[in-house]
Amino acid sequence: MFKAKSSIQFLPSGKEGGGILPWVIAVMTYLSALSIGSGFALHNMSDLWSSELSQSMTIQISNADDESVAEQAASVLEILKSMPEVTSAELLSDDKITSLLEPWLGSGNVTDDLPIPAMITAQLVPNRHVDIIALEGKLHAVAPDAKLDGHQQWVDQLLKLSATIQATSGLAVVLIMLTTVAIIVFATNARLSAHKENIEIVHLMGAEDSAISREFKNRFMIYGFKGGVGGLVAAIITIIVFYILTKDLGDGLTPKLTLNLWQILTLGLIPFAVSLLSMVTADKAVRKALIKMM
Repeated sequence: MFKAKSSIQFLPSGKEGGGILPWVIAVMTYLSALSIGSGFALHNMSDLWSSELSQSMTIQISNADDESVAEQAASVLEILKSMPEVTSAELLSDDKITSLLEPWLGSGNVTDDLPIPAMITAQLVPNRHVDIIALEGKLHAVAPDAKLDGHQQWVDQLLKLSATIQATSGLAVVLIMLTTVAIIVFATNARLSAHKENIEIVHLMGAEDSAISREFKNRFMIYGFKGGVGGLVAAIITIIVFYILTKDLGDGLTPKLTLNLWQILTLGLIPFAVSLLSMVTADKAVRKALIKMM
């Protein structure tokens, strides 16, 4: 009487809203989307920052009188500009150094009595290796008070921190998914228990397990999609608000937290993934429960 592809309905049509389940799924989707979005943004920021740092270096000259500092700075600039790996080298003016320090020390706190070293910045050819140790030896020969910072330590620490945070975000998403699966299984079993008599009747009339499970998985697919869309919309609003509040924070000091097109499209697929997860979980839970019931 009931074939595998038959369409049967034994769940009350007035319960299409799914009660609280879509709201719970929306919360889980919201947390997942925020974790994924923050992981993407942090990945982009660390890539951009490490790229900028690896393509530049800074030389400081201090602990010497003004005349000696000027002579050493001129010698350092001459060496840097003669290197094929260096695209440009510049001695920063006092005003430029002050503008760099004020975001950290506060406006007006950079006074004349504050010991500020002479600073030279050099931009490097992308993906061109520079022997830092050999360069340090060459610079110290003409500028004994020079200190070279190739930013490699900063880059390594930044990449390690970024990888740790991204791994934590990924673990959070996995835990949220497992929690969502558990909630869907619980909701499915509760619905099965509430309509046990109806299920037994249609099963005795010839309905196959696949026909019964289809009724559940179609409902839960809708619940998952509703919750997924709601959670994603809330997450997008949160991300936009966060971006607006932080876009001018540390302007010029740190890269902006942004998402590229593919990452945005990936976030847009979350409701479909949640819908599929809800459908598959409900189907597996129903089939397992039917084996015990019948």
